[in-house]
Amino acid sequence: MALSCVNFLQDRLKVNLLDLPRPDSTRDLVKELIDEGMSAVLAGIGYAATFWVQHLKLAGGTLRIQNALSEPGKISQFLRTKLLEWLECLSLLDQLPSAVEAFQLLAIAADTSKQLSLSIFMPDATRFLLRHYQTITTWPLQIYSSALIFSPQASVVRKNNRHKIPEWLKKTPLVEYEWASLIQTLAGHSHGVDAVAFSPDGKRIASGSNDDTIKI
Repeated sequence: MALSCVNFLQDRLKVNLLDLPRPDSTRDLVKELIDEGMSAVLAGIGYAATFWVQHLKLAGGTLRIQNALSEPGKISQFLRTKLLEWLECLSLLDQLPSAVEAFQLLAIAADTSKQLSLSIFMPDATRFLLRHYQTITTWPLQIYSSALIFSPQASVVRKNNRHKIPEWLKKTPLVEYEWASLIQTLAGHSHGVDAVAFSPDGKRIASGSNDDTIKI
């Protein structure tokens, strides 16, 4: 099932899946513009995009899965060629949070099956997702412009997808060579944050702000 989903996504995903008119189109604007044709596209691709990694986990470490994870197996090829399109699709589906868990499962699968190439790729992909999470969530198409050009020069994701940077971006900024210590910026408060606390299991953060709100 996992490989069938990957094959389906490999064929169907593309840059600007819904042919949105502007690169700065927000997800809220997409909800207003969406027509029956766009809804059909998302409905047809949504299950595979959201759940293929869960099916991969259920399949276990079979020889067929190990071959797919190896270079140049189907899953490895998909992640190297369609990662950005997959994340764009998840953002349009309002399912981007599932990508974080999916990346964790893929990293475990790569380590368990001793796939060195994928074990190197997944940490970089995770840093890319977390660094640009808020941008991708709000402006799905910015994954091909601001997310790529503001990623480090040595980023594998940047190198693999450099050809997807829009032609109108004639000049790109000077960026660091490798990922810095910053992993992710959490946004949401309109004023300064006064207090931060971690849950006992370390999986959640609560923040209190001068705007009289608490974010989890």
